Amino acid sequence: MMYNSVVSIDRKKWILLFLLLGSFSNVVSQEKTVIYSPEVETFNYILGTQTFAPSYQFTDQTELVETAQAIYDMGSNILKTALAMNKFSDMKGEFSSLVDIAREEPSFQKVLEMDFTYYHLWVYPVDPVPAVFYNGLTQAEADNEYRQLYDLTTFLLSAYSNTGKLFYLGNWEGDWHLYYHFDISKPVPAAAVKGMIDWYNIRQRAIDDAKAATDYTGVDVWHYAEIALTNTANKEDLVTVASHVLPYTNVDYVSYSTYDVTRALHTYRDMKKELTSALNWFENLLPPKSDISGKRVWIGEYGYPFGRNPGNVDPNTPAEQDLFARNVMRVGLEWGAPFILWWEMYNNEVKDGRQLGFWLIDDKGATQPIYHTHYNFYQKGKPYVAEFLKNNGRVPEDDEYCSAAAKWLK
Repeated sequence: MMYNSVVSIDRKKWILLFLLLGSFSNVVSQEKTVIYSPEVETFNYILGTQTFAPSYQFTDQTELVETAQAIYDMGSNILKTALAMNKFSDMKGEFSSLVDIAREEPSFQKVLEMDFTYYHLWVYPVDPVPAVFYNGLTQAEADNEYRQLYDLTTFLLSAYSNTGKLFYLGNWEGDWHLYYHFDISKPVPAAAVKGMIDWYNIRQRAIDDAKAATDYTGVDVWHYAEIALTNTANKEDLVTVASHVLPYTNVDYVSYSTYDVTRALHTYRDMKKELTSALNWFENLLPPKSDISGKRVWIGEYGYPFGRNPGNVDPNTPAEQDLFARNVMRVGLEWGAPFILWWEMYNNEVKDGRQLGFWLIDDKGATQPIYHTHYNFYQKGKPYVAEFLKNNGRVPEDDEYCSAAAKWLK
């Protein structure tokens, strides 16, 4: 499908370094280098992670560069972050537009040049700050939204032509723009719903218009709406982005931040039932798009912290955290989600001086079981795709890959 269709290019070779140190021996293994073809390097392995506002770091690199490097070193070719100056404490400088940040801010320049194929970026115009839509969009806000998304798309298509990179431009959990007070018991005005419909359609039109006006090859840009609430169970009358906004837009994709369904589910059986139902519901709400085939809803965020409600819905051990996450991964792969993205590489939430454990690498620098699940997944995925390519003259179709990959997580 489309998100695995990337051009063959010279990419940095995937290197696997196995260093075995015996406790009572000086024997060290030789380096083992595995070189994969560009088709294997740029294949969408679906599982990934992201970086936002890390609360610790270990190098003299910037927060964004360090965490992006950690994601890459784990084996992932997917990076999700925000094209914004306020998500990293060491970001400096004043920029007047999104394209200026992408083009001129050194850390963003560096990570955009790294060997990631799939970029998921939260994008909001630098000035003015987007409205919460309660009174709809003003013409000035609409014009600014269109121009900044148009210019950013044009820049990405031109600057990264023939790199194989795919950019997905979207937003943070849209339902919390409607419920900016985080209280779903309060009503949402009709003007706010219409404002958000207009907002998504303006963003989509800007990206589509820029693509139509730009000559490009070997690169693409897509638009996604991120949502956070379902209307299942006892919430049928709840105003949500899914039920009241999505059917009236033409967005390319939907990213689902899954906590309202996944956080309290701790068995594969429960996850299979509830998460599959939610994903199907979202998918069926989307108007069809002739230029995109396959599933258009992905898991843009899921996670299981340690410190919020220990002994209740949250895991008590790193092993439990890994087990709960594997259930999400398996169900997402079996359903055919284009991406399944864990929150996040380094933890970003601290309460009373205590790290809450949204991590793959903890604040002491220790890789967690969930980190190794991702790492080992890529170690199985790349040889599988390489062997499939050798035997069939093509990379796997999405259903072929997902069927195989889901079994690696049992």
